[in-house]
Amino acid sequence: MPFKGNYNKSGGSQKQRQSSDLRPGNTHFHPNSYSNAKPKPQAPKAPVQVEEKQFGLITSPDNDKARFIRNLLGKKDRYAARHFVAEGVRLVGEALRAPRPPMYTLYDPDALVKTEDGQRLLMRLIELHEDKKGVFPATARIMEGLSDTVSPQGVTAAVPFLQWKPEDLAASKLHLILDEVQDPGNLGTILRSAWAAGDTSIYLTEGSVDFYSPKVVRAGMGAHFKVPAALGQVWPQIAENLATAGVEQILLADSGEEDIPVSKGKTLPEVSYYEVDWSKPTAVIIGNEAHGARAEARRSATHVLRIPMPGGAESLNASVAASLVIFEALRQRTQSGAEK
Repeated sequence: MPFKGNYNKSGGSQKQRQSSDLRPGNTHFHPNSYSNAKPKPQAPKAPVQVEEKQFGLITSPDNDKARFIRNLLGKKDRYAARHFVAEGVRLVGEALRAPRPPMYTLYDPDALVKTEDGQRLLMRLIELHEDKKGVFPATARIMEGLSDTVSPQGVTAAVPFLQWKPEDLAASKLHLILDEVQDPGNLGTILRSAWAAGDTSIYLTEGSVDFYSPKVVRAGMGAHFKVPAALGQVWPQIAENLATAGVEQILLADSGEEDIPVSKGKTLPEVSYYEVDWSKPTAVIIGNEAHGARAEARRSATHVLRIPMPGGAESLNASVAASLVIFEALRQRTQSGAEK
């Protein structure tokens, strides 16, 4: 059936008709003309490869930097490398301000732009990346593999173990000795309280929860970088450190009503935490959540520190007891300073 339309009405040769249909602005249809046809889609020019070459985008889980950070999630590799994982906007921000910067920092720009804090950190990370300071962008898939959380924030760093000197610990007025405390949340909360109040050092005995565990680091929310801490301590070491700090009163925190035996036939004198003179250098022992302080810790104490509980509860969570002590000490120090 012959085609009916402008093709048969335009007149002239076929070549002239095609030329006329190709003129700019011509909207008449011609079966041999492509003026109204949509251009064929072209294959993309591999933008990821261009970005990877230009900006150092990490896309492979076998990348040495990604693998190094991922291995730090395990305790054995963490202590072999003497680095730990700081994950999230706040923690990485604190890590970047620490005296010893992270070895590697990986970030997902698309994740960081979702929040104002993330955007501010992203600008800093881009500067460090351009300055070749061990900072690299990575895909969302890579970042998920480096995360120990359900909802990664898109930034992770490999941070050197912290190095506190004996004089850093000795400068504090309050010294908290955590004797085989096991719960990561308890340790993280104690660290945050110590950071908030200031003037507090932490001593972890052998057998305590790992100070650099990802759960402890997250719970501490940056306190690791602020609170002087001594790890893997045995009691002769602790006694030496406390003597250097001028500590004379060593209090064994307890909220129960029963006497705490030090040795056969001997119990420690008691003191309420309201009655302690916290302006003096003081050490407080916080025992294991289930079993309390060990015999060696009890023998080192000079008094049992009682925290009143008139409501009748049997005991307090370790982090709650430690926080009460920390802020009572702060209250006294603040009041004493105001009176001078």
